[in-house]
Formats: sequence, structure tokens, C-alpha cells
Amino acid sequence: MPKNKGPYIRILTMMFCILCLLYSQPLKQGSAAGLLSTYEEDFWSSLIYGQPQVSSNLNIQFVTDEADAVLSILQKIKAGIIVDEAAWDRLFATEGYIRLKKREAGMKRPFGDEEFRKFVLSPELLAKTDALAETLAKWKGADMKAAAVRALAYLPAGTMIRAKIYPVIKPKTNSFVFELETDPAIFLYLNPEMNATQLENTVAHELHHIGLAAACLPVYESEEYKKKPPEVRA
Repeated sequence: MPKNKGPYIRILTMMFCILCLLYSQPLKQGSAAGLLSTYEEDFWSSLIYGQPQVSSNLNIQFVTDEADAVLSILQKIKAGIIVDEAAWDRLFATEGYIRLKKREAGMKRPFGDEEFRKFVLSPELLAKTDALAETLAKWKGADMKAAAVRALAYLPAGTMIRAKIYPVIKPKTNSFVFELETDPAIFLYLNPEMNATQLENTVAHELHHIGLAAACLPVYESEEYKKKPPEVRA
């Protein structure tokens, strides 16, 4: 296998998108050829020869407001400072917390302000204050643009990647993507065992999934695709 696997991965990605298009709508005579010719000029040469992607195709935001607000409360508690309601209001108004709460509600999981308040006030989390603060500082120094450029290298030319990355302090120690079709987000559990390099690798992997979804989004938005059984659309 050649060392440079990029062209092969790009070809497989584009083949996947075209197969999705072919499968999602009934074909008329000659439509397959027309579909292929539509993509040929724009994609195939870049897939094979690996034309560089432009940074204007990227819109990546690293949103740390939820983690910052939680750490602010933890640091006050550790210093013996009374945490007023304004601090909690700031936490519950952060973009990261609001979207996290929305996601958990969509998963039918109990996730309310009072439950989260108890989590933040737990002795177990307080003991991790310094480690979490150090980790967040390191993550803020990670090169998210480099991770995104790496993801673009394995996607069809012209693919746009827009995403918000939320490092969050939360009860469950899992990471996930959210709302890929409307406002793509990557939620990353703030893990003290993950250094900046590992973070960049993880983000590049997740951004590739987001970019792949964006490249194939017209398929998933088509009326024919929406009419297919849930097991096909899963």
C-alpha cells in the first residue's frame, strides 16, 4: 500500500456520495451518466491528484464557555468564596450548556439545572479542579485549524467544514457530535488524560465525519431519501 493514502480515501469518499445519490432517487435513462458527468469536472481530478483545499472552506469555533463557567465556580468553592446565583445563571446561560442540555433532552435523559448543580458541587468534581483547569488551558492552545485542514485532505474538493467544538465538564465521560445537518457541533468531555496532540487527532477524525456529512447532505435532504424506511436512513 502506498504511503500516501489520501487519494485513495478521497476516491472512496466520493464514490460513497455518488452511490448515496444513485440510491436515494429513481433513475431515468441516462441519469446515472449525467450525474457522474456533473461531478466529474469538479471532483474527480482533485480526488485523484489531491488538489489542496483552501482555508476559506473552514469555519471552526472552539467554544469553551461552559467549561470556563464550571471552573469559575469550582475555583471559588476551593478558595472558600461563596458562589452566588449570578455565577449559576452565567453557567446555565452558556451556549455549551444550553446545547448540551438540548442534546440530553433529545436522548430522553434526565438533565436539569438542579441535577447539574449537584454534579458541580460534588466533592469528586471539586477534587479535579486543578487538573481540569490545566487541561482546558492546554486544549485552548491546540491547533484546531490544523486539525480541520487535515480532515479536508480526505474529502472531495470544495467541501465546506463548519463546526463548533465544545470542551465540556459534564457527568457523563463521553464525547459526541450533534446537529450535523443544522449547526454541526462536537462535544468533547474535558479529559485530563487527553493532551493537545490527542485532542487535535480526535477533532480531525470528528471533523472528517462532519465534512463527509456536508458533502453528502443533498442526498439526505432529498424527498425520496426522507421517504425511505428508518432502517435505511439510520
